[in-house]
Amino acid sequence: MKSACDRSGAGLRKTIAGLALALFSCSAAVAQVGPINPTGYLEYRYLYQAGTGREGAGANGLVLRTDVSTYFWRPWLLSATGSLMVQDFRGDTESGPATSSIVQGGLWLNFLARSQYPLTIYYEDFDADYDSEPYRRTARTRSHGFRQQLTSKRYGTYSLEWRNGETDSLYLDGTSLPTRNMNDKWEFKGRQSFGRNNFSLLSRKLLVDAKDPDIKTDSLRHAMRHWFRAGSRFELQNTYFITDEKVSSEFLQSDRNYQQLYSLATWRPDSDNRWFVTGRGLFQDNESSNQTVGSGQSNVSLSATASYRLTERVSLTGAVGVSRTKNGDMVAHSDAGYQQLGASYASIGYPLWGGIYQFSGRGSVENRTENGAFELNERQQLKTDVGHSLGRSFETGGGKRIDIRGIQRVTTTHDSLGRELNFLRTSVYATSGVNEEQLSRYLRFSVTDQRSFGDERRSFQLIDLQYSLQGTMGRDRSWNLDVSTQYGLRSLTKPESMQNESKSLAYSASAAYRHANLFDVSFLNYTSDLQFRSDDFQSEDPFDPDYDIDRQQISSSWINRLEYRIGLLQLQGDLNLNEVDGHWFASFRLTVRRYFGMR
Repeated sequence: MKSACDRSGAGLRKTIAGLALALFSCSAAVAQVGPINPTGYLEYRYLYQAGTGREGAGANGLVLRTDVSTYFWRPWLLSATGSLMVQDFRGDTESGPATSSIVQGGLWLNFLARSQYPLTIYYEDFDADYDSEPYRRTARTRSHGFRQQLTSKRYGTYSLEWRNGETDSLYLDGTSLPTRNMNDKWEFKGRQSFGRNNFSLLSRKLLVDAKDPDIKTDSLRHAMRHWFRAGSRFELQNTYFITDEKVSSEFLQSDRNYQQLYSLATWRPDSDNRWFVTGRGLFQDNESSNQTVGSGQSNVSLSATASYRLTERVSLTGAVGVSRTKNGDMVAHSDAGYQQLGASYASIGYPLWGGIYQFSGRGSVENRTENGAFELNERQQLKTDVGHSLGRSFETGGGKRIDIRGIQRVTTTHDSLGRELNFLRTSVYATSGVNEEQLSRYLRFSVTDQRSFGDERRSFQLIDLQYSLQGTMGRDRSWNLDVSTQYGLRSLTKPESMQNESKSLAYSASAAYRHANLFDVSFLNYTSDLQFRSDDFQSEDPFDPDYDIDRQQISSSWINRLEYRIGLLQLQGDLNLNEVDGHWFASFRLTVRRYFGMR
């Protein structure tokens, strides 16, 4: 008996061949077929994996990819492109042998591709069969549709696309049921400009009919954007978004509608750019319902900020804002508002101890009110921030230089509710960099201490080290070394009920070597990467041979690649070593690819 993949693959080939035959038959009578240009490649892959506590397993397979293009009568009238990819793999797993087969392809017809109104009609098919005892899965996706475009200097750019697809999946593991869904999508895009105004529109209607379980989803989405700019002083952006989604099944009927309107305006009234005014507006409305209950919430907010540069060193700021939130059809609602005034100062640089000394300060007062359904809350807040810094450079032997900078800031916050919070942050940075003909290096070392006083007592210390070294050895060889280490200590002593202390150590070290034209052989290249790290590393590439092990923390890895290309033949070998929680895993992959139809 033929597998599902065999049957679906045959169906795909028959479909493509039938469409192509029809086109060629019609054109034989009324048109001339242009030259047929096939391109693609034939590839062989071998993969072997082994590791601590697991037996070695190997897999190999073939991949064939071909693309064919031609035209009918004239290239500008009708062109056609066909694509076909076939993959077949055999291998071993801990539970036994495993196979996978994939066939995918499509046919695309392009009418008047070089005109202002090109039309594309397409058919695409994907078939897959995965068999690994005791599990087996088959999947098939078929889709077809068209895309009509219109481009006009006067009327803008528009496109209309319709796509119909169907997906079937079958799991043969004794527990899963077959699934099927059909989808129908309409999508319209448009862009137009009128003077200083730019408009864009995206409308999408998607109907998904899923079986097993039987669920229908009907969604409609619109996104409209407007942008206006009057020179360099005034700019306005408006975005309107709306979505309406209906879900129905044997046991569920639901409807959700969401709307959002956001506006942002910026204004620079004077040519000296002393004034800068920003205004924001936001409207949101969310409604949902089912057979028994409905809910909704709406929110409106308006805010504005203004800054004025009084002098080169002094700036003034002000901000106001109001908002209203309403839940459903309830009469009750909540209002909120705030007002804020602030000022800042930054000094010039003063010579001190061979370096440059600067100081700065910021202060603000704020009033917030919240008027809910049953209570009124009002709060005033005073916030101050002062700081100073000292930076100095030291010349060392050999033209080297070290830059040292220290920064200290104190922040205090008091409000009318009696709450108090104070921060003291001290940081010291040291950097050094050297660029020579064949060697460059960079070093950055920093220490930070932050403490809070008042209603909360917290402390935080961080030590950070970054070191980079790069070098070249002739035209074909290069190497680099990167090291990054962070040590942090956090503690909370007040309130007493939440006392805790934590330490963290994060590190990353890597070394890389590149050698082109290895052994003086042209196009023979070798790369090697060695890494030690503490952070989680995840790959989303399903063709990565370490895909099944890198979901955990990889402590160390060593990746080696040797590749060679001569003419249309490409060879590549990869040897990877990984350490995960004290366990080692190794993989070797060999890829041989032969291109055809390429110049």
